[in-house]
Amino acid sequence: MSDESYIVNEELLDGCEPFDTEEARAELRQFFKFDERRILFGHGALQALPDECERLGARRVYLVRDPALDDLSQHVEGELADAQIGVVAIDTAVVANPTVEGVDALAARLSSAPSFDVVVALGGGSTMDSCKVAVTLAANGGSASDYFGFDQFEKAASWPLICLPTTAGTGAEASRVSVVATDQGKQAIYDDHILPGTRLATRWSARHRRRAMPWLMQSRGPRCRPDCHTSSAL
Repeated sequence: MSDESYIVNEELLDGCEPFDTEEARAELRQFFKFDERRILFGHGALQALPDECERLGARRVYLVRDPALDDLSQHVEGELADAQIGVVAIDTAVVANPTVEGVDALAARLSSAPSFDVVVALGGGSTMDSCKVAVTLAANGGSASDYFGFDQFEKAASWPLICLPTTAGTGAEASRVSVVATDQGKQAIYDDHILPGTRLATRWSARHRRRAMPWLMQSRGPRCRPDCHTSSAL
């Protein structure tokens, strides 16, 4: 565990007058379902990843990441290795603007992979949206296109999902929505089942930002800076 400071769940609103009472905090916990999911935000949040895995009883990780984030991936892998948590697969086949075919293929790879306990998504909105749908699709079957609209999934995801957002693009790590592209345009899936159980947002080091920035700016545009996160991000 890091000595750096991060905040968890309703602590995000400490000092916000409308939420200062215990009654308001209770309503907040219920509304955001903090008893079912966790948001960790701030310096040192990444170092909490092994603890969050252990909290889930997870000793084997399936890591899905943006293909250009080698340096950040090594940082994440190092945190897990230090805690003797294994990475059984590193999946870099996700693409910008997830497609039905891409999400379906990720679900198939997850289902056929060596045994693992948790999926960790490292990257921007495309990686996280792909994982959110794929882990749930693996439990329900069919294609991502079968679930466009509201609350179509019957079963929860096959594995818990931890998101490590690297951009301030979409807030995908903290929403019940995933956007998937089709031949007819983009479609959305709205479902509580795809909301990640744990989100960790930290300020990446200057060295990591310098290495990630050229690819992020080229592929995601200036709105996505890897040192900034939406206020609801983990």
